Amino acid sequence: MADLPLPVLDYITGLAISGRQPAWLEIDRAGRLVRQGGLTAEYGLPVLAAGAAVAEHVPLLEGLVPAGPEPLVVPRVAAGPGWTADIHIFHGSESDWVVLLDARKEEEERQLLQQKANELALVHEREARLIEELDAFAHTVAHDLRNPLAAVIGYADLLLVSGAFANDPESKRQLEQVLRSGNRMTRIIEELLLLAGVRKSDPPIVAVDMAKVVAEVLDRLDFTFKEAGAEIVVPDAWPAALGHAPWIEEIWTNYLTNAIKYGGTPPRAELGSAELPDGTLRFWVKDNGPGIAREDQARLFTPHTRLEQTRAKGHGLGLSIVRRIARKVGGDVFVETAPGRGSRFGFTLRAAPPDARKTAT
Repeated sequence: MADLPLPVLDYITGLAISGRQPAWLEIDRAGRLVRQGGLTAEYGLPVLAAGAAVAEHVPLLEGLVPAGPEPLVVPRVAAGPGWTADIHIFHGSESDWVVLLDARKEEEERQLLQQKANELALVHEREARLIEELDAFAHTVAHDLRNPLAAVIGYADLLLVSGAFANDPESKRQLEQVLRSGNRMTRIIEELLLLAGVRKSDPPIVAVDMAKVVAEVLDRLDFTFKEAGAEIVVPDAWPAALGHAPWIEEIWTNYLTNAIKYGGTPPRAELGSAELPDGTLRFWVKDNGPGIAREDQARLFTPHTRLEQTRAKGHGLGLSIVRRIARKVGGDVFVETAPGRGSRFGFTLRAAPPDARKTAT
């Protein structure tokens, strides 16, 4: 090895200092092996005898000859099962020098990937812990606010009913505003509690009687519909889906409330369903509102996002809860909308098997 060209010796020395050991072969002009060093079985290359035709036994070296005085470099060659190497070919005085450098086990790369995966898992663990702490905080704050807020709403409502401000229109208007704001805060608190509950809970997924769930929602929102003069169109029959009835009720409630709030004048909401070829069920509420611009659609189901134009009155929790609920029960959400053509907000669920539909709740 002492009479190897100086560039080769320098390269090997540098690798040795860094703790890497190259394998090298000296090949004459006829393509036969003169001598070799460091060529172990781990490289996946045969240990050849002097005079052997190298290209016949090591096809990956065939035709690799430097065109000029500079070494030829071929990076990341599959030197053998689980190994890669950079190939450097140097000119010698009487022969060409082939040196396999920086040969590495794929195991090292696997370990690096594993290290990155562990770091990512740690980040996810910290994120999960933070979310859990935030959920606990939201749950505590919501509970602490609910009772005093209920007292404020109760007193405001009592004052309005008593007629104490019948002769004072301005005070009455301000009291009505207090009542509206209190009711809105109550809805936000309920959504915070629901969001925390959805994150923590894993309810049983069973067949859901969608007709019964929708009927509950319509009864729950009856005053809202009458106050807005809304028209609600409901199909005669519903397919049975897999889910959790109380959560599905919240999805319908959110979609219908938004359809009334952001619909036309008067608002109209059409409910519907369809079964896809793969057995997935689609449910939706179509409104007659102004529709939503394309650039805003991707943000609709993002927590705490408020769309300045089409959702300016929202507080950004409802649709994110809808998506979380749908995904927790094995489905997802979607929206189909265009400016001036209304919106169709929907969700998907898995169809209930025939034998489970008789026990749908």
